Amino acid sequence: MQCTTIGSFEIQNTNWHFGFTPKVGISVTLTESFGVKLSAKYNYTPGTDDSIDYSFLSINLGIFTL
Repeated sequence: MQCTTIGSFEIQNTNWHFGFTPKVGISVTLTESFGVKLSAKYNYTPGTDDSIDYSFLSINLGIFTL
């Protein structure tokens, strides 16, 4: 969202986009009651005439109990 403030007036430009978010991961049980999860997710939103492409990669590491 682009925002321009002039004095006490504000002009906002909002755009809606479709995005893609593929995700891949693995879950490994190390003992009978403990395990580890690892995943990666890529977020991508294509740009339009009024905005640029937006993308990022997130990597997650977690532990879990059964």
